[in-house]
Amino acid sequence: MKIAYSCIVDAKPKLEWQAWLLAHSLILNAGCQPQDIKIHCLPGVTAAFRAAMRKLQVHLIDARPFDGDHPYC
Repeated sequence: MKIAYSCIVDAKPKLEWQAWLLAHSLILNAGCQPQDIKIHCLPGVTAAFRAAMRKLQVHLIDARPFDGDHPYC
């Protein structure tokens, strides 16, 4: 069975930092392969975060928010 991990990152420094920690933890502590980590980036996520994830070889996916009335959906 193949397992993939996924998260979504909003354009906030705290959330980018948490996603960075998650990716590193999965790779270093859980033995996860970087290509099995899917990070969905909402508009405004920084180029620096994207570059750091690309350096780790994590799979990045551009995403759009569901609904402007519910910012955490």
